[in-house]
Amino acid sequence: MDTLWLSSPAPALRLWADGRWKVNPAAARWASDHGIADAGWQALARELVATLRHPEPSSRGRIAFPGSSLEIDWTSVWLDSGWLAWLVLPSADAARLALIEQFGRTGAWERDLRTGEGRWDAHMFRLCGFDPAGGVPNFDQASERVHPDDRDRFRLEHRRFGEAPGRYETWFRLVLPDGQVKEFHSLCEVHPGPQGRPVRMTGILLDDTEGTSRLREIEALTAKLHRAVTLASVSVWRIDLATQRIYFNDWGYQVMGIPRPPDGLTLEYMRSTIHPDDRAAVLRAADEAIATHRVVDVEARYRNEDGSYRHLLTRRVAERDEQGRAIALSGVSLDRSAQIAERERAQAFARRIDMVTNAASVGIWTVDIEARQGEWNEQMFRIYGLRPQDGVPSEERWLQELVHPDDRTAMQSHGEIADRGTQQGLQSEFRIRRADDGEVRWVSAWSRRERVNGRLMAFGVNIDITELHSTRAQLRRVQERTMLAAESAGIGTWERDLRTHASQWDAQMFRLRGHRPDGPLGANDLRDGSRHPDDVAELQRKMDEAVREGGELEHEFRVVWPDGSVRWLATRGHVQHDAQGRPERFLGVNWDITERKRAEQALRDKAAAEQASRAKSEFLARMSHELRTPLNAVLGFAQLLSADAGDRLSPPQAERVERIRSAGQHLLALIDDVLDLASIESSGMPLAHEAVPLQAALQDVLQWTRLQADEAGVSVQAEATAAQVLGDPRRVRQVIANLMSNAIKYNRAGGHVWLAVERGAWQGVPAWAITVRDDGRGMSAAQRRHLFEPFNRLGAEREAIQGTGIGLAIVHHLVKLMRGEISVESEPGRGSAFRIVLRAAAGAAAEPAQQAVPSSVQAAPVATTAAAPLRLLYIEDNPVNVLLVQELLANHAHVELAIAVDGVSGVRLAQHARPDVVLVDMQLPDIDGTEVLRRLRADPDLAGLTIVALSANAMPEDVSRAREAGFDDYWTKPIDFKAFLAALDRLAQARRPGADQGARRSRSQLPSASR
Repeated sequence: MDTLWLSSPAPALRLWADGRWKVNPAAARWASDHGIADAGWQALARELVATLRHPEPSSRGRIAFPGSSLEIDWTSVWLDSGWLAWLVLPSADAARLALIEQFGRTGAWERDLRTGEGRWDAHMFRLCGFDPAGGVPNFDQASERVHPDDRDRFRLEHRRFGEAPGRYETWFRLVLPDGQVKEFHSLCEVHPGPQGRPVRMTGILLDDTEGTSRLREIEALTAKLHRAVTLASVSVWRIDLATQRIYFNDWGYQVMGIPRPPDGLTLEYMRSTIHPDDRAAVLRAADEAIATHRVVDVEARYRNEDGSYRHLLTRRVAERDEQGRAIALSGVSLDRSAQIAERERAQAFARRIDMVTNAASVGIWTVDIEARQGEWNEQMFRIYGLRPQDGVPSEERWLQELVHPDDRTAMQSHGEIADRGTQQGLQSEFRIRRADDGEVRWVSAWSRRERVNGRLMAFGVNIDITELHSTRAQLRRVQERTMLAAESAGIGTWERDLRTHASQWDAQMFRLRGHRPDGPLGANDLRDGSRHPDDVAELQRKMDEAVREGGELEHEFRVVWPDGSVRWLATRGHVQHDAQGRPERFLGVNWDITERKRAEQALRDKAAAEQASRAKSEFLARMSHELRTPLNAVLGFAQLLSADAGDRLSPPQAERVERIRSAGQHLLALIDDVLDLASIESSGMPLAHEAVPLQAALQDVLQWTRLQADEAGVSVQAEATAAQVLGDPRRVRQVIANLMSNAIKYNRAGGHVWLAVERGAWQGVPAWAITVRDDGRGMSAAQRRHLFEPFNRLGAEREAIQGTGIGLAIVHHLVKLMRGEISVESEPGRGSAFRIVLRAAAGAAAEPAQQAVPSSVQAAPVATTAAAPLRLLYIEDNPVNVLLVQELLANHAHVELAIAVDGVSGVRLAQHARPDVVLVDMQLPDIDGTEVLRRLRADPDLAGLTIVALSANAMPEDVSRAREAGFDDYWTKPIDFKAFLAALDRLAQARRPGADQGARRSRSQLPSASR
């Protein structure tokens, strides 16, 4: 019992009446994990001993663990001079006691020997097939369940156990109510009372059915092994594991046809003579013998000097040193290839058999049929658990006492050899019960009758194959599971005889081709007939190559089903060779890979689509750059002409220049819209997801659209708001500006536009609704259905109203990307109302601001402070762009402009001149703008330098990459003069002495005509 509770995974506490206590390792681990010291256990032990002061057979309860808030459940049983308390601790270990009883097939019981009263745990009822509701059965009732063949012995042993204190064990079978027969192992202890007489019996019942069943499932060596003992030559050999050399007896070298070398043979050479198909099995057998104490057999083919092969059955066992380490393998090889023709060889074989039988566990017996006398070698007595001095058992005793009851009928044929006088050899595998310990073992037997020196003799061999039988049974179960798994996975197996070319298929092979296994067409018909015509030649070529080179077959091909559909199959195959190494059979598997092929095609299609999308984006980026570069000159010089105070234009000339500028702005807007739409459709537009104050956004939009509204004669009214939404600040402004511009553009003279913000909800979360409403022309239902289609102006292209038809498509996509929705209500002649719903930002104000947004926003007053000096370096290779900036800054004496026409010279000039701000074109003839940035940032003397990208690359991903690389800002071409100059002024003011350092490095708003 001490071994049981100390090794149990369930926590336990041993208590003695004198105050001593002890916990098992499971309880100690729990205490360590929970910071419980020995003092806690000591206090718990005192409380439990006080509770259990009067010995009881068992008790249970719940108690608070001293010094903690933990409560534990306990169940106690009385042991010598104390108790054993099983503890259910507050952790995963609490379930282990129940688990070990349930999954360990164990039950606990006790019985008062004076009153006969018993106590069972729940597992006892389950194991013995009794209903707990009926209470614990008495001994007579319980013993009625014992198998009739074991019942009398069981009752006698129980009475004997109860006569004296001590520990006992027994084995017996139970017949359960459902007819099942279970094998049990019972361990019990009889406890004395105060007078020393037995008063109580406690014990554990173990279900040993599974182990016993395994012993009865054993198989044995094949008949070839038995005939090898008497018909084949035996080689005795030893492998030194340290030197990796093998030593044979004389016969071993003679069989191989080589002289005895003085220091044996290398193991590498010996293994090179093994047939390729058998080499792995021999290596596994050697490893198993080294790793275990078992005798391990394997059958393999070995090459002779003339190139032919001989079949050997080898048996090996490991020799070990005093520490149990394997130092050598000793074994025998039984040659089944040649017959023993000469008497000397037969006698030598007999001597060798006598020499190796103990190592090989081979029992040999002979019977003089006429004298009715038999002889056993020493191994026969060992196999059956008999002592040699007791003599050979009679045939009757062998059959009735030593042979397993279930196999006696089958083995009577061996006893009839003498009576019938038959010369027919018999072989069988059967179970025996050893005489000394009753253990059941499997034996393989081969016997025959023959006349020797004029006397009729019967002789044979017995080999204990218990371990081999168990191994083969396990292998068979693995094969069955493998076959089930293959069938479940849709894997078909095939075999082709390379001599007759006949094929054998399992049922799945037919199903993989759309045919029934019991259909009119067989494997040979479908093998070639079901293949896709375009795949026949290549598959045949690969199969011929595998046969010729002895390699593996791996191929994928198509088959055509009866309904005309095409499926893809994969095949894997392996060529097996005969004893002479010639190709004999082709074995392999097929499985359906149609879905994988479809997935691969889908991936290729997706990759092609992604490549096309990238090519489209690259093309648009190049086009954007190529269009913006000349537009920079067109718009820039148009602005210069209009702003030239020294040479003012005549009114007609000013009107013409304005038309140039207006057309250029329209083209620039079209380019921006197309790029935005392309970025959205290719999922290449990066968007921020942050809180956006709507008040500031509305003020910006109203200022942008003020001139347009004044020119159109449309009044704008907007409500103030303190709302904040989640989105991209720039894109929120772009969406509102587009809707406001459309409301003004498609309105009427004297019309009105209203902009309002109100609380709402979107998909169950707080949101804000922004509504832009006008009383203009409105739209029909047919027009609303095509409202968000790119380049569809809904008939407005026939009027003088400028537009591209892209704006609303971009608005629709942007709102979706910001996780919102857009809707529209409109009637012809009554106007339209566009409503955008965006999620509310956390902490957004609940009520709108009290200050109203003016319907027409005036420009902020310009600071009257004198312009601060600014040293500016412009790195640009395009002379037109350089000329434009030079002309633009010609009248701004506070800006000192320097020019560099490539990246390398620009870096050198910056290091020499130390400018305040560097404008960098991103596409330079030698190095790109990013490399210029890296070199400038690497110079510690330029640590405070402001570096701004100025480029015609206006794609969002270009801007994002530049900002991530470390540019302070990114300005796009064409240049908006007012914004450009205002940004430079802000940079100059920020560099004044005493200016805030953060302001010096703050990013100005983009000063380009396109945002």
